[in-house]
Amino acid sequence: MRKTILPTLSFLILILSFSCKKNVCPPDKKLGDLDLRSATLEFNPYSGNEKLIFKNAVGDSLTLLAPDGKTETRDQLCIKTICTEPKIKGNSTCEYFGSQTHRFIFRDDAQTTLMDLLFSSEIYEENTQNFYSMMRVGFSTGNYISQATTITDIQFSGNFLESKTGINHFLMEKNSITLNGKEFNNVLAAEEDAAKFYYTKTQGLIGFQTPDATWNLDRIE
Repeated sequence: MRKTILPTLSFLILILSFSCKKNVCPPDKKLGDLDLRSATLEFNPYSGNEKLIFKNAVGDSLTLLAPDGKTETRDQLCIKTICTEPKIKGNSTCEYFGSQTHRFIFRDDAQTTLMDLLFSSEIYEENTQNFYSMMRVGFSTGNYISQATTITDIQFSGNFLESKTGINHFLMEKNSITLNGKEFNNVLAAEEDAAKFYYTKTQGLIGFQTPDATWNLDRIE
């Protein structure tokens, strides 16, 4: 009897071991790197070492710095799921590209005003290599918060619909804008929220408005 039980028990352990291994996903598979191209980099005038000095209508000054400078990372941009473990909270693995991102966070010493500037890429459609890049600007001052995005580079041919990106707020193009008597040209504007902000490819953040005040870029050091 003992001779029958031991082989049977060993066989069951072998089957369970094989079953467990079968239900474990393989590691993610990297297909390559996806770098930000010149069309996107042209929207960034910063190195991360700048001092942005703004003034309001009565001459008060506000200085924004990026203490961490330029942050560059490689994010995992999945294009296709290759495995999902058949269990609750099971892991999934995918084929992916290492997507380059650049980020700058400018703020004042009191941390009451902040600009979070991100350059990154996304996939337009699942299971394809149809990529696009964008610039996302997050801005806050006092109790006011705003965020908007512009598409900087479409890396495939065919139709591109902004509505398919899931982005809710886009920067709008303006020929010019005047802030505290100072004119700026070729402006990207975010004006949907109480915190309005303005950006150009050559100078970056050039000004912002709240119900309380208007600030314009005075100089960059």
